[in-house]
Amino acid sequence: MFHEICIYEAKVDKQEEIEQLMREVAAFYKEQDGVIDVVYVKRTHRQKDFNAVKNGEPPVELTRYVGKVTYRAPLITTN
Repeated sequence: MFHEICIYEAKVDKQEEIEQLMREVAAFYKEQDGVIDVVYVKRTHRQKDFNAVKNGEPPVELTRYVGKVTYRAPLITTN
């Protein structure tokens, strides 16, 4: 099994355009042989710092986007 994770950043005023493009790209990848799933996820939380992660503290919710929006996209395939 192969996993690929990509991180994308988009300008705040381009959110609708990038999300439409991501839907089209995900549909294309899902049609390919061996691809199990492709999901684009808008980042809505962040960790305070590495120690917070180690201590099991919950993530901090993002309340606004300054200049950019971040997405992550795992692509999961078979052999």
